[in-house]
Amino acid sequence: MKKYNALSSPKGKAAIIAFNLVESSYCSPLLEMAKNREKAKHNVKKARIFVSKHDFKNAKEYYKKAAELFGRDKNKDKQSWVLAGAAYMSILMRDIEGGLELFEQAARLGYSDLEVIKRISKEKYKGKALCNTKPYRNIYSIVDRNAYPIGIIDWDSSSLDYWKWMGFPDYKNLRELKKHIPAYGRFNEIEKFRKFLSWVHNQFAHDPENQPKNSNPLTILKEAKSKKMFTCKEYAVLLTACLLANGHPARLIALLKEDYQYGKGKGHWVTEVWSDCKEKWILLHPQNNCYWKFGNEILNAYEIRNFVAENQIAKLNPISTKYSGKEMKKWLEYFKVLWIYRNQDFFNERNYLKDIEEISTYPHLLFQNTPRKAFKHHTMKDYLYPKMNQVSFEVEMINDGINFHLSNSLPFFKQYEYNYNNSRWVKCNEKNKHCIKKGMNKFCFRAVDIFSGVSKPITATIEKR
Repeated sequence: MKKYNALSSPKGKAAIIAFNLVESSYCSPLLEMAKNREKAKHNVKKARIFVSKHDFKNAKEYYKKAAELFGRDKNKDKQSWVLAGAAYMSILMRDIEGGLELFEQAARLGYSDLEVIKRISKEKYKGKALCNTKPYRNIYSIVDRNAYPIGIIDWDSSSLDYWKWMGFPDYKNLRELKKHIPAYGRFNEIEKFRKFLSWVHNQFAHDPENQPKNSNPLTILKEAKSKKMFTCKEYAVLLTACLLANGHPARLIALLKEDYQYGKGKGHWVTEVWSDCKEKWILLHPQNNCYWKFGNEILNAYEIRNFVAENQIAKLNPISTKYSGKEMKKWLEYFKVLWIYRNQDFFNERNYLKDIEEISTYPHLLFQNTPRKAFKHHTMKDYLYPKMNQVSFEVEMINDGINFHLSNSLPFFKQYEYNYNNSRWVKCNEKNKHCIKKGMNKFCFRAVDIFSGVSKPITATIEKR
């Protein structure tokens, strides 16, 4: 039996013809685009050959031919680059006006090589350098936007000093202590420090020998109520703990005479607290209800030590309710060596002679005639005076926006927050991604601690052009 072939029928042949017509109409533009692409590449090669021969006129013509072909191919990127090549040839031939016209066309197509635009800036046009003309500035502005569509306009973040070498008490212990001490919440920061300094000073009298059962601030307060007297260390421990319990980074430090390694009674204990408003550590001297100033600036132990080392003690002004300025300056002999303790947890009994960072002119290998064990020696403050209660960010540009990587130096950190273009504060993660809208985008970041204290906000203003 003869097989029937549908394609051999009149209708089948008509279908084949129709299919071929559709296929040829579809393939024709693709083939044309491929041919244009090859011709464009060939013209670019020819242009480069003419450039190598310093024949800038022919080079320009071939670059322009390539630009026309890339335009037919709707390849704006390559079209802009070969147009810029033609423009540069015009500049080399001293056809400045023609070159600027071509550069502007290239810029509006997306040309982004700012270095080439800078390279022609000193060329003369109508008696002055191109960089001082309106057409050039217009081209530069467009190319700059093409090169940097997202730009950081303003930011105030700086890298944080390393601070995590210090350990602080557990929050639950500070919360318990807070029940037994004043708050002074209505006072500003410096006044609050003065209030705590005075309050601790008045809790007990000084005794150079007597010590409490342990270094726990709650123990010190309990035994002080029975009229016990304690050493300078207990004043400093209690003041440091009170400040920490109210959300202020604080630490216990020891001041020593130059020859402290031989004999006893050559050291003294004080407190340093981080001041947000001064953005620095400052020293508080609780046994003598004192702090130290140079002019209007409140000083820390390291700064006082520098005045002592340079024989500039006449410039120091001790503020004390107990001693006169002249009497307080006798205490400066203790500022030859500083000990800063890595572990500031006073609620657990521990040996304070361990974990010491020492600032001194030279290493002291003995303590009370006994060989010193492992300790770190510094001649400068190094990382020992880190910036506290600060937030910092690093940025990473991505296709549709920006990534922020946050870090902080809050001892009792709770969470990060941000606001966008002065909107309300919203909780965010350590790593957070944001889309960038056209125009100005202002981001503010801050950190919140478990005491509800907040760090100084930092900002980044980003423009999408």
